[in-house]
Amino acid sequence: MGQKLAADEEYVIGFRIHSSGLNNTPVTSVSMVVFLSDQPYAEGLKNIRAVDVQMTPGEALSYFKRFDLVATNGLDADGIEVDGPHH
Repeated sequence: MGQKLAADEEYVIGFRIHSSGLNNTPVTSVSMVVFLSDQPYAEGLKNIRAVDVQMTPGEALSYFKRFDLVATNGLDADGIEVDGPHH
């Protein structure tokens, strides 16, 4: 990506990744909104600056040391035993 999005005195305090596919075609671009603040923690914030960046899925994931996503369709899995691989 190579873009400098945050000023020297800004901190990344959050992010949102959005992707949408059509008809089972490969996803080639995602939108990442990066939330920036002049404070390192979310407590007591007055202002947040949001920056929208388009990138490939690989570029988006490269910003994370680890990324693990679990998505369900309204399932509350508390108390349910899972049979099979799980980490």
